Amino acid sequence: GATVITNLMSAIPWVGQDIVE
Repeated sequence: GATVITNLMSAIPWVGQDIVE
Protein backbone atom coordinates (compact mmCIF):
# COMPACT_ATOMS: atom_id res chain seq x y z
CA GLY A 1 0.00 0.00 0.00
CA ALA A 2 1.51 3.27 1.16
CA THR A 3 4.92 1.67 1.61
CA VAL A 4 5.18 1.04 -2.12
CA ILE A 5 4.32 4.66 -2.86
CA THR A 6 6.91 5.82 -0.34
CA ASN A 7 9.54 3.67 -2.04
CA LEU A 8 8.62 5.20 -5.39
CA MET A 9 8.93 8.69 -3.91
CA SER A 10 12.40 7.78 -2.63
CA ALA A 11 13.38 6.31 -5.97
CA ILE A 12 12.08 9.35 -7.85
CA PRO A 13 12.83 12.50 -5.76
CA TRP A 14 11.21 14.93 -8.20
CA VAL A 15 7.93 13.04 -8.03
CA GLY A 16 8.06 13.02 -4.23
CA GLN A 17 8.64 16.77 -4.09
CA ASP A 18 5.78 17.36 -6.53
CA ILE A 19 3.41 15.29 -4.37
CA VAL A 20 4.53 16.97 -1.14
CA GLU A 21 4.04 20.45 -2.51
